[in-house]
Amino acid sequence: MGAHGQLLVIEDNDADYAHYLRLLEDEGHEFSQIIRIADAQEAFEFLCEQQPDCCLLDYQLSGGTASELLARLRTQYGTHHIPMVVSTSVGDERLAVELMQLGVQDYLVKSRLTGSELLRALKSAMRTASLQRELYQMAHYDPLTGLLNRALFMNRLEQAVAEAARYRRPVCLLYMDVDHFKQINDAHGHDIGDAVLKVVAERARHTVRASDSVARLGGDEFVILLPQTTLANAEEVVAKLLDNIAKPVQLEQTEIKLSVSIGLSAYPDTAHDPQQLITQADAALYRAKRQGRGQGVGFSASHKDEWRRQTSLIEALPSALGNDAVTLAFQPVWRFSDGICVEVEALVRWQHQGEWISALEVVQLIEKGTLALPYHEWLFNQALRQLQHWQQAQPGLELSLNMPMHLCLNQAVIDHLYESMEKYQIDPAHVTLELPEVHLVKYPEATASVLRHLQERGLSITIDDFGQGGLPMADLAGLPCRRIKMHQKFLLEMEHDEKNRRIVLAILAAGHVLGFEVYAKGVENAELAQFVRAAGCDGAQGYWCGKPRFATSDWQEFLDLCKS
Repeated sequence: MGAHGQLLVIEDNDADYAHYLRLLEDEGHEFSQIIRIADAQEAFEFLCEQQPDCCLLDYQLSGGTASELLARLRTQYGTHHIPMVVSTSVGDERLAVELMQLGVQDYLVKSRLTGSELLRALKSAMRTASLQRELYQMAHYDPLTGLLNRALFMNRLEQAVAEAARYRRPVCLLYMDVDHFKQINDAHGHDIGDAVLKVVAERARHTVRASDSVARLGGDEFVILLPQTTLANAEEVVAKLLDNIAKPVQLEQTEIKLSVSIGLSAYPDTAHDPQQLITQADAALYRAKRQGRGQGVGFSASHKDEWRRQTSLIEALPSALGNDAVTLAFQPVWRFSDGICVEVEALVRWQHQGEWISALEVVQLIEKGTLALPYHEWLFNQALRQLQHWQQAQPGLELSLNMPMHLCLNQAVIDHLYESMEKYQIDPAHVTLELPEVHLVKYPEATASVLRHLQERGLSITIDDFGQGGLPMADLAGLPCRRIKMHQKFLLEMEHDEKNRRIVLAILAAGHVLGFEVYAKGVENAELAQFVRAAGCDGAQGYWCGKPRFATSDWQEFLDLCKS
């Protein structure tokens, strides 16, 4: 406390108040200010506005008891860590227990009170309350940003929805994360990453109202509770957040460009309980990221059917992986120089309740449902076991696996891959990781480092869907890749737009100058096959070359099936 503490004495008896003052003065107290309040209601109003360093509270007051006053404070403000010492005329153990449960640190009997005992009790109460505040802070607030943590936020959310239901008020929830935060960490280090999270937290806190609750759930995920807020007003808050946060920040002589994606849900418009608010806002956030990031998307009634479908699929996926409902198809990739199938690309297939779920959607569901590790363990075992079998007929056959860039950074996933290659005795040189060009654009230096590490461990790297991601030529030249596969849209749209033909020729020329093999995707007919071969493509993939098919035990039978 030091010499600047404020002591509040809540006492309606003049003689008792004078007695406290004499005892404290005899002990040479260090309180810089002692304030007296005689009425329980006046004390309640004071404590709602101010927090004295310590409070000496008579049990029996004008306008109520200390128990009633403390209960009102707890109802209004929850846990209140003002040091409280209660004095009473008669000792009562049951009363003492009741007061302690209401947050009181000590309990004194007036008739036995000495100056040293009073000052000791006040100092002890301040030390105890200080420790309680620290423990409360640790238990309920994020240590990095100072925002609410998940536990306290969920408590606030449940209270807000209960109050909204009682008084028929709206509540909105924002789910927000920092775009490309993983790459920021990888490119600039975790200290810069932590500093970015603090900046985002501070900007978010200053954008919303004091009555709103901002929390960090972990990593770069934030949630914001907007009580008594309509959907239209929440959309205005989203716009302000996007604008205020998306300002560059200078950290350790490094300028970091920031943007966030935000999902918005509303009670009672689409959500009917706290959990639905969270899951719907999360679904809207996922949609915002799929649509290009740096934007806010609201969960609307039109999204509800899709959300229910995705929720159902996410719940069904773990058991589907375990009971072979999810399977793999393989598509052949042909090399022109010798006319052989040099590679098969593994493509996931899932038939759920009579509907075939696309490979892209399965991957999105896996990421959304946090099934990355079990899914990839299953994928590697299934695909590499099949490769081992086919290599008996074609020893040089390679396997291509589609991998998002962030999973190449996940050491547990990569460890699973190497464990599976060892298990099935597969040379890493026969396994290719296909990474979409768009994943390599944001932080090419960190990408190059990760890919170089994978290449040094024997894996091959292919840049997939090349031509639309905007990867600068200088960055492309520095990537340790063997092959690029150009985006299929250039071939498929050549007939309608001559410039696509020129793009194909430009990609071929640039790729070969940089020492890459260049393969064409989307080769759907003989005419396209003849064009890309004459233009200098090293190989091709597409329905004319072979459709994706489920594996057969006989290699030649599989190739014939793909051609049919």
